[in-house]
Amino acid sequence: MLFFSGTYYHTIDPKGRINIPASFRKIFGFQRNGTIVIARGLDQSCLLVYPQENWINKIKELQSLPKTEKTTAFLRILSASGQPTQIDNQGRIVIPPSLLEAVSLQKEEKVAIIGFADKMEIWKLSAYKAYLAKHKESFEKIARERL
Repeated sequence: MLFFSGTYYHTIDPKGRINIPASFRKIFGFQRNGTIVIARGLDQSCLLVYPQENWINKIKELQSLPKTEKTTAFLRILSASGQPTQIDNQGRIVIPPSLLEAVSLQKEEKVAIIGFADKMEIWKLSAYKAYLAKHKESFEKIARERL
């Protein structure tokens, strides 16, 4: 399994493309066919970007959950939102318009790209700052208790 960490800031270009940080491109480059999958975030505040191998593992993991109406609906919506793509020669990916719309991202908007364990996330910068502010105290509390 491939793992990501770090925070980077980029802007979505007028064609809906975004530069992938060089350190993340290296991680994506370790997989066999170079395909990545972009999907809507779980709370509609970010996009999830998985190496194809990690995406397949995540879908298999979710398929092993008890088959309830809620888990089936969740898996169906997440899986249907997954869009395979590849990084171009300039280190960019094209974000499909449907996914830009799903998380209220606009072309030429500044975003935060963060590494989060087995995936990369693309956040609207204002939403990411709000998320950090909301969780600052709990992060500090857990850090004091666990580190």
